[in-house]
Amino acid sequence: MLQSISWPTYFTACAILLALYYCGILFLYYRQDIALLFRQQIPFRKQEAFASSNQTVLSQAGNDIDALGESLKDEVRAFAASAGNQYNKTELQYGLQLLLKKYAVLKNSEVQTDITKTIISECENNCSIVLSDEEAGMLWNG
Repeated sequence: MLQSISWPTYFTACAILLALYYCGILFLYYRQDIALLFRQQIPFRKQEAFASSNQTVLSQAGNDIDALGESLKDEVRAFAASAGNQYNKTELQYGLQLLLKKYAVLKNSEVQTDITKTIISECENNCSIVLSDEEAGMLWNG
């Protein structure tokens, strides 16, 4: 029976089994990364929703960047006050990133530095978490 199997057939079978083995190992150890890879297509669809919500927020503020900045500062203060000491630093940063995504229109505007300073002070005062200037700046990048 083994004499009827040719060398090319043997090497093909070995290559297929080896590929299946490594696919199984990749799935076993990197399943979360693979899931993230497939989920990255979802945010592109959500960006349209963010863009429309940003337009809604901008139109509600009457195209006044300062009023929109004050609105964001109020939301940051409310978020920091409600978070208190319940969140660790990573969770707090994630929540602030989500909040800043809602106001993406303000990124690279003249009020961004004021908002960043507000974030740093509110996190320090209400949550006892110290954010550096770089960490607070990175929140805008989402």
